[in-house]
Amino acid sequence: MKKGLFFLNHNPIGGWCVLSLLTMGIVGGLILLKLPAAFLIGAIIGGLIFAIMGSSLRIPNRVFVVAQSLLGCMIARVFSMSVLENIAAHWILVLISVLSVLGCSFLVGLFLQKRQILPGSTAIWGSWPGAASVMSIMAEAYGADIRLVALMQYLRVVMVAVLASVVALSVGSSSPPVSILSFPPIAWDQLAGTLAMAGVCTWAALRTKIPAGPMLLTMIVGAVFNNLGWIQIELPPVLLLVTYAVIGWTIGLKFTKSVFMYALFILPKLIGVIALLLVMCGCIALALVGFAGISPLTAYLATSPGGADSIAIIAASAPVDMAFVMSVQLMRFISVLLIGPVVSKIMAVHVRNRSDSTP
Repeated sequence: MKKGLFFLNHNPIGGWCVLSLLTMGIVGGLILLKLPAAFLIGAIIGGLIFAIMGSSLRIPNRVFVVAQSLLGCMIARVFSMSVLENIAAHWILVLISVLSVLGCSFLVGLFLQKRQILPGSTAIWGSWPGAASVMSIMAEAYGADIRLVALMQYLRVVMVAVLASVVALSVGSSSPPVSILSFPPIAWDQLAGTLAMAGVCTWAALRTKIPAGPMLLTMIVGAVFNNLGWIQIELPPVLLLVTYAVIGWTIGLKFTKSVFMYALFILPKLIGVIALLLVMCGCIALALVGFAGISPLTAYLATSPGGADSIAIIAASAPVDMAFVMSVQLMRFISVLLIGPVVSKIMAVHVRNRSDSTP
């Protein structure tokens, strides 16, 4: 095996080909299991396997920056005027739902940090509910361990998706099949406009040195331009799959044997903590049902601490108030983007002060 890896390390093209084939096989298995985020999770697992086997492959930083920007474009498409109008119309319920789930997530992160299961701000970023890929990128920009953050984020995505699917099936709806490769016609003029906008935003973000700027600035500008009708964001599925692969490989290839062994060691604890978070969010959903008259499934999906993308897939085929579900999910995502960096900095200072005061 070492001889094979020695060959791959000295033949990068062959190494990337083997990694691509391995990732495709893993993704195929995840798709058969109907798991969301299959391409991202598959790329992380493929990169992790290569990393712990001694591979020297790494994603160039410039390529990773481009992937961040394209991810920002993808998120920008979700912020439609209908969702924003729904947030304004039901802002009290949305605010209560968002703050409740964020509070529970923070308590879980604090518990992980206090028990030294995850270090410092890594515990907080790993616990924040939102798009897992975005949380991982943001975490690294603010000094957290992207590998352990991704471990907890995607583990929660899988657990939330499985439980949400079970809940949806219990009320008589079926989970839609996971989308696979498709090749719809490409609007080349719109694609050119999208890439130009992303390029300018990426350049500006790098010049201003905004943490995770290529993704955040592209997301904000793209959402505004898209809703004003100045551009129509066009992202072919193949381009998105390449983006997912780049982000997943970046995370997976950063693992080492020691980090992987530690991840295995804390895995049962993480599963237990995530299960506790799901129970806490379930109680919030019950409160919404009892006090606001929201349907149980709508309340559950709105308060589920998974990624907005995976929840959207499940909610699309369920008898729920889709606008309310996505309003809560997206508002919570925005809230994490705003308060996450502040909380992580406070946590980092607290941990540093505590370590300095320890004799």
